[in-house]
Amino acid sequence: MIKAEVALANNNPKEAKKIYQQILKRDSKFIPAYMAKAKLELANSNLDSASKQFKEILKLDDKALVAYFSLATIEYKNNNLQAAENYLLLAYKKSKGNNKAELVTIERIVQWYLAVKQPEKLLDFIESVTKTYPDNISLQIVLVKSQLLNGNKQEAEKTLRKLIPDNKNTVLPRLMLAELLAQDKENKAEVIKLLDEVSKLTPELPNSHVIKANYLISQQDYAQAKAEINIIDSLYSKPELVKSLEGNLFLAQNEKTKAIKSYQESYQLHNNQKLLFRIVKLMQQEGQVSVVIDLLNQEIDKQPQHIALHYRIALLYQSENNNKSAINHYQKILAINPENILALNNLAWLYSIEKNPAALATAKKAYDLAPTVATVADTYGYILFQQGEAERAVKILEAAAIKAPLAKDIQYHLAKVYSQTGKQKQAKEILMKILQDSEPFSEEKNARELQKQL
Repeated sequence: MIKAEVALANNNPKEAKKIYQQILKRDSKFIPAYMAKAKLELANSNLDSASKQFKEILKLDDKALVAYFSLATIEYKNNNLQAAENYLLLAYKKSKGNNKAELVTIERIVQWYLAVKQPEKLLDFIESVTKTYPDNISLQIVLVKSQLLNGNKQEAEKTLRKLIPDNKNTVLPRLMLAELLAQDKENKAEVIKLLDEVSKLTPELPNSHVIKANYLISQQDYAQAKAEINIIDSLYSKPELVKSLEGNLFLAQNEKTKAIKSYQESYQLHNNQKLLFRIVKLMQQEGQVSVVIDLLNQEIDKQPQHIALHYRIALLYQSENNNKSAINHYQKILAINPENILALNNLAWLYSIEKNPAALATAKKAYDLAPTVATVADTYGYILFQQGEAERAVKILEAAAIKAPLAKDIQYHLAKVYSQTGKQKQAKEILMKILQDSEPFSEEKNARELQKQL
């Protein structure tokens, strides 16, 4: 086995595989060799061969959880979801009697149902599991989350109310119940009580005070919210947190100038992308576009490889019809990540506006990377149409329009192509539909002009 590891370290998987085969010829029941060989095949995407190796392992040890998990992964990659699920459930059955193995398998199955978006199966499974482990708080929390995923708020509340008395020093059930009850204004007193209990359990942390302050703000209880912020200020050395909460308080009272000032003070104390973009959004709403551009450029100077900053300023330039500057930042994004789909798509569109011959190639690259994304297909299809390839454009735009029936710009582009390919009736129907209400869209003026022409 050591020789095989050396071969792998020297980037010689063929030699490693040969060594594993020699070991298995000498000892056909040596599981570590099967396991190593199977993992090697899996790493090289030889799924059938890897599957055979893992099945050999199970013949020798039907409780080898790694083999079941790996077979489930292989079936998932082969798009055999039921077979993958079956392997996981079989692993659970085989893990019975070994609490540690059983809990590991339960976690895998929970993650599986979440990944494949099957909340009903998750709930059925976890309800069964919690009967076996009624005192396992982690599984009970998963049960609550499963109940909420299935829209069973009352059941989730019942579960949490049962958990809290039996777990007097546990924070999470209280926070979850507070969050659940906070959806109804009538529960204000109980929400505050739960958050105060959490504060007593975790006096060293400001978290529950922060939640309480934001909750009071949402309830328009501004005086109590301010009092809670003052408590945070007195108990914890977190000035950036206090300023951020003050910003929330000002914003809730529609004092945007004060909110921006508080957020900026918080950001200066502690750089936070989410907070920065909140400041940017508020400044845009207040018409402070030039200030926003200066702010973003300052941040980009500090972090020139930060894609989100380049993307945000590119969108801002685009909204101001400063296509040249927007193009510059999209190009910088692609210099960092050549396959950034959003940047490719938006850059292609701007190239088409600016009559740049690279428009089609850029749009095609985005489309090749994400053919099922409606906005990407729309850009590629419409640029094809603009460059005289209407027949190819129709099929792509039809697919985009089906994926995004409410996207009026995409629907307009299809109508435009229909109007030029002998399908005036279909074009009129689309235009009538997207122009029947007053909801604006970027291509609205062109859509109305086309409607008049038809």
